[in-house]
Parts: sequence; structure tokens; C-alpha cells
Amino acid sequence: MFSILGMLFLGSLNATLAQDETADKKDSVSIDDADPVYYDAEEDEGGSGGSTGTILAIVGGVAVIAIGAFYFMKKKKG
Repeated sequence: MFSILGMLFLGSLNATLAQDETADKKDSVSIDDADPVYYDAEEDEGGSGGSTGTILAIVGGVAVIAIGAFYFMKKKKG
């Protein structure tokens, strides 16, 4: 019981001390100084075709491993 109360007490001190910081800090990042980001449709066209092949390769690999495990277990019992 004492350890739980001790953890709660220490946790509340941490939250209290975090609120005591002064608000005089300035922002270090300004949106006015940032460069604009433009959408480029050509970059998105090339990436969509490879995902289907990757998914099929993963499913095929899992199927081969499952079939191999099935035959290994069947051979081990018999």
C-alpha cells in the first residue's frame, strides 16, 4: 500500500513541476519560414504495382511452409 501511495506522490510531483515552467519561450519553428510542399502525381503512380506482388509472395511462402510442416508431421507420426 505504501509503495502505491509513494508512486502516486512522486508522479504528482512530476506533473506539478512540469506546469511550473515559464511560458516565455518562443517557438523555434515558424510556418512562415517553411518551404511549400507540392503534390506530385507521378511519384504516386510507380509505387502501387509492387504491393500486389509482395503480398502474393508472402502468401505463397506461408503456404509452402504450411504444406511442408503438414507433410513433416504426417511422416513423423507414420
